[in-house]
Amino acid sequence: MSATLPVRPQQVIRVATTDELRALTARYVIQGYVVVTQDATSALLIKRKQFNMIWAVIAFFFCVLPLLVYLIYYAFQSDQVVQIVLAPQAAAPQTQLISPDGKFYWDGAAWQPMEQDNPDTGADPTHEPA
Repeated sequence: MSATLPVRPQQVIRVATTDELRALTARYVIQGYVVVTQDATSALLIKRKQFNMIWAVIAFFFCVLPLLVYLIYYAFQSDQVVQIVLAPQAAAPQTQLISPDGKFYWDGAAWQPMEQDNPDTGADPTHEPA
C-alpha cells in the first residue's frame, strides 16, 4: 500500500499466499474486526473498543469506586488494529518432507522421486568404485 494507513497497526502478520490472506482476514472478521482497507497484497482490520454497560451498572449499584476504576480502565483502553501482509514466496522458509530412505519427497499431493545429482550415469552415487 503506497498511501499512508488511516491507523497504525499494533500487529503485522505475514502470509505466503493470497488464499491465506483471504482466510485470515475472514477469521478476524468473524472475531469482530472490521476491514478498513484491503487490496490484493494486504488487509487492514480494526476492532473498536466497546463500553460494557453491564459492568458499569453492576459497579454503580455496588460501589461508585469500581465504576470510576472501570471508567479509567475504559479511557486508557485502545482499539485493536491488525495488518495482514502478503509476503513474497522467497521470504517463506521452504521445507520438504523426505521419506526415511531419502529416495522420495512429498509435494503436497503425492510422493515424488528425488532428482539424481548425476543423471548421466546410472550408477549409485553412494557407491564408490574399487
